[in-house]
Amino acid sequence: KDSLLDLFKLLYDLGENHHRMPNFFSKLGSIFQYLKSIQSFPISNAEIFTIFKTSKRLLLLLFEKKVLIPDKKIISEIMVLTDSRNYKFSYTLFPEIKNFISEKERFIIKNQINSKIHKDLTIFCQNCQIGENDSPICKIIRNDNVNNFMLYSYKDPKFLTSMITPDIYESNRFLLENVANLAEYACFHGSIEIIKYLLENHNNFTPKSWLYAIHSNNVEVLHLLEKNGIHPSDDTYNECLKESIKCHHIEITNYFQNKIHEKEKDSKELFKLLSNLNTETDRVISFINDKKLSMISIPSTVTSIGKNAFMRCNSLVEILIPESVTSLGQYSFSGCSSLSQIVLSNSLTFIGESSFNFCSSLKQIINNSLVSLIEDSVFSFCKLITEITIPQSATEIGPCSFYG
Repeated sequence: KDSLLDLFKLLYDLGENHHRMPNFFSKLGSIFQYLKSIQSFPISNAEIFTIFKTSKRLLLLLFEKKVLIPDKKIISEIMVLTDSRNYKFSYTLFPEIKNFISEKERFIIKNQINSKIHKDLTIFCQNCQIGENDSPICKIIRNDNVNNFMLYSYKDPKFLTSMITPDIYESNRFLLENVANLAEYACFHGSIEIIKYLLENHNNFTPKSWLYAIHSNNVEVLHLLEKNGIHPSDDTYNECLKESIKCHHIEITNYFQNKIHEKEKDSKELFKLLSNLNTETDRVISFINDKKLSMISIPSTVTSIGKNAFMRCNSLVEILIPESVTSLGQYSFSGCSSLSQIVLSNSLTFIGESSFNFCSSLKQIINNSLVSLIEDSVFSFCKLITEITIPQSATEIGPCSFYG
């Protein structure tokens, strides 16, 4: 059950932050339906609602796919929920909750939609499903229609300095929490032609444009900003790195990792940043496949090393693990073919399976840990091992722990 709850939380993060490519919600809905179809589905209605209740667009999707079923308690909460712009959730979710509320409540919501939004109910509901700003200029930018964009700028010189305020349909968390200028909104949606036009004719780009560009999941936008002398406010790139991790944009994350390496930043700063993120995020970023990393001293603020953290760091010769670290995730040092010695402190209580497998140069393991179980394949295919200490706390050695 806990693993399934974690998966739903991950899907919430993806739904809120990941770039919304075509059919994004359709694909996400299919995943929700598949998970719901699991026999003896262990998660309650209330637990699902608790995870998603801050996102009106994801709630709408869950209701549409019958993954979340409205009940009296959920309806009562929805009736008072608003987004960060104070738009009522009951408007967006009206098609899915109308059969669960009173006739009087239905009448009030319909009238409020007509009077405040000035839209036919059918069109309003369609726009809610799209979940994006309905203004004409926003549509032009999202479609990267540079010709229509230029027409707007010719008609009104002040147009290029205008700001985009989120409307009731906007459902992206980042756009709801920020008011973007036209350049930033174009960066957010990766509208390359409009970005080029603005760079040539009206450079209204700010350092924050980098954070907007991360959400486009398009590295070309970052290259354009850099080429035109627009830099993030944080010259360490750590803020950008953190935003890319939040979006689960792997290519963008790798771009900023490389930037940090190019600036020869101390590895402690990067690892401290990673240690402040949740477990799921550590699994996404880490130092996996870093061919340049040869030595790292992990700061004492770190308490755990996540799954795959240093997997296939082929140049890693030495790593100093402080006593603050209590657990090593699965495959955390797997395939570190240059690592020759490892010291495991007596603060370690868990070492995940295959943590050091395929460390082909590993000769000496000083194991002072307090683990009771040496997990499966922890040291498998470490052919050069000549010395290892088995801690007194160990009562069981898993299959293939020293295989090969």
